[in-house]
Amino acid sequence: MEKAPRASEARRRKRKIIAQATAITLLLTPHYASASDLENLALQGYAVALTTQVNGTYEGCEYGKQLELMNGLIFVCSTYRYHYSYMPRVLILQQLQTGKIKVIIDDDETAGTLYRR
Repeated sequence: MEKAPRASEARRRKRKIIAQATAITLLLTPHYASASDLENLALQGYAVALTTQVNGTYEGCEYGKQLELMNGLIFVCSTYRYHYSYMPRVLILQQLQTGKIKVIIDDDETAGTLYRR
């Protein structure tokens, strides 16, 4: 009988974490980011961990291309997508429970891997 209260308590904690992640994401989101995409990521437990910019001109991604970020990280692309922008904003999102990372460059979710220099 003690398991039922613990299960409901766990659900309440999970909902609270999701609500906090949503609030943090929406508060820290730049005005141009797609609210519906970020809202969906927040509902999946993602929150903005870092905000930075691509260092210089961004001409999209192709597999293996390295992008130098202003905060010293390197993002290595794993898909192809053309998009031109000068020093676009980069949002690095982290899933609160698993630690999984998602990267959004100039309002587009971009697949790849982050590395420290």
